[in-house]
Amino acid sequence: MDLRAAPLQNHTLPEALATLAQRSREDAAAALTIHFSCSPDRVFPQLSTRLEVGIYRIAQEALANACKHALAQHIEMTLTGEDEYVDLVVQDDGRGFDPDNVAQIGGEGQHFGLTGMNERVKLLGGTISIQSELGAGTRIAARVPYHEKGQ
Repeated sequence: MDLRAAPLQNHTLPEALATLAQRSREDAAAALTIHFSCSPDRVFPQLSTRLEVGIYRIAQEALANACKHALAQHIEMTLTGEDEYVDLVVQDDGRGFDPDNVAQIGGEGQHFGLTGMNERVKLLGGTISIQSELGAGTRIAARVPYHEKGQ
């Protein structure tokens, strides 16, 4: 049984994320630009299936939040694979939110997307930073190690 996310079958993680960005842009109700960039842009480091799926799902949720809740007009998504970490950053120019009025990430509340991203990053041995300000957009930065503990 193949546990890869369907968009990752026969595609690299950067290719799958580029397709995700394109589809999100096409599905948006309003005018929206989504820019995706990847570094290194030629040969991205090989990751385990578990890491690829996890990073893809985090990007998927971050884009969904930006499109659905933020009312963003522009989204930047960057994937970087350098040193021993993979970094994913999704930043939008949407309406943002007041982090002080949101249940603590991973805590109770109705912010299941934020909670899900937080839990997924922790399962991958990484860290996540979610920065937002009312009227100033949101920036989600996830960092996960290439190699999981015990490998």
